[in-house]
Amino acid sequence: MHQPESCDPSAENCIEFVMATITRMGDTLRETAACNGSCTAEDLINAGFTSAEIIEHIEDAREYAMLRASQEELINALC
Repeated sequence: MHQPESCDPSAENCIEFVMATITRMGDTLRETAACNGSCTAEDLINAGFTSAEIIEHIEDAREYAMLRASQEELINALC
């Protein structure tokens, strides 16, 4: 996934693009780790992320993945 050339960092559509990238990367981390026991940079590259995206967004994506996993555990415990 590549950032549009016309993306102004202050523009709303750019923020939405970044959030979508973080969300997709976080979901990829969570799903790959659930299936394989871990998720490597190579796994993320194979999923279509660039090295620059991984470097820029990995920490936010990890945090998102952990929050999603915690939410799912809570929902499962309540059901």
